Amino acid sequence: MPKNPYIKTSPRGQGSKSGQSSIFKPCLILVGILVICSFATTYHSILLGDVTNPTTRQTFPRDKSKPKESLRILFIGNSILFMNDSPGLLVRLIEASGKYTVTHYETCLKAGMYLNMFHYSQCPYQMSQSRQDMTMEHLFDNTTQSWDYVILNDQTKAPALRLEQQTTRVQMRTKFAQEFWDTGATPIFLQTAAYRHPFADFGTFEQFTKLLHDGYHDYANEVTEWFQKRWQSDTSIGTRRPKEARVSPVGEAYAEVKSKNVELWEKLYMADGIHPSPLGTWLQVCVLYATMLKEEPPKNYPALWITAQGRPPQEEATELWSVALQVTGIMDEQFYVDHS
Repeated sequence: MPKNPYIKTSPRGQGSKSGQSSIFKPCLILVGILVICSFATTYHSILLGDVTNPTTRQTFPRDKSKPKESLRILFIGNSILFMNDSPGLLVRLIEASGKYTVTHYETCLKAGMYLNMFHYSQCPYQMSQSRQDMTMEHLFDNTTQSWDYVILNDQTKAPALRLEQQTTRVQMRTKFAQEFWDTGATPIFLQTAAYRHPFADFGTFEQFTKLLHDGYHDYANEVTEWFQKRWQSDTSIGTRRPKEARVSPVGEAYAEVKSKNVELWEKLYMADGIHPSPLGTWLQVCVLYATMLKEEPPKNYPALWITAQGRPPQEEATELWSVALQVTGIMDEQFYVDHS
């Protein structure tokens, strides 16, 4: 029989040893790979945190004698919240603290949407397990829903436009305030960042930021005044009723970064100069966390970013974390890394 040129024969007397070796070596390589993978997984879980295993996650020390506080959160807004799954990132950040558990969260997000229009439309962008036909009536049905916090953001230009802002203030006073009250929710207005480039009649970045700051505080003041009047008129109110509306100064945080580190500020935006990049989203959720819980959030770690397009570098993430604490009054300015 002719020899097969693709089959190599071993020298006489060495056939059995060669056969054993050819089987044994791949087995050793396979075992080695499994050991390395196991070690890498364990190392990642312990050092960086495993989102599926809270016992190995790097969190703040917690008094284990105290039960975790349960939170229910509703997000209402547009693509500023939708980009990089800002709601999901905030929820994971909250749970990473080891102090809280988010038992339920919902989102009602619609591209380009104004707050004064939400009562007239459905919620197309659902980022939790909600039905696609969810409406504001469902979300604020006090017979089935209760919220600890409702996070809201308006179309970026709206708080700076006189007519839109006045319309939204009326909505806050006549519709939203009652819904917050009935469901026990503390509203948190996300003051969005001004556009990176000058736009229309809003002036410079700093001037646009000031207009947004004033507009969002007007929204919050409308709701807080409504709450105060209700507290004064009803002495039988339960403790779950809200007492104030808050503004989360995300736009102020962007401005603070710009004043210290222009290169990093530019990285907070996507190419359109409007929507947040992963760095911008990280700054956003850190400011939201500090505004909501009035404490410093956990620092950035990879397991937080399971649904975002890219993860911020650790050094830049830490710098933005410090800015968030500064603008919310949690941390003194001396902790910030100054690049000037």
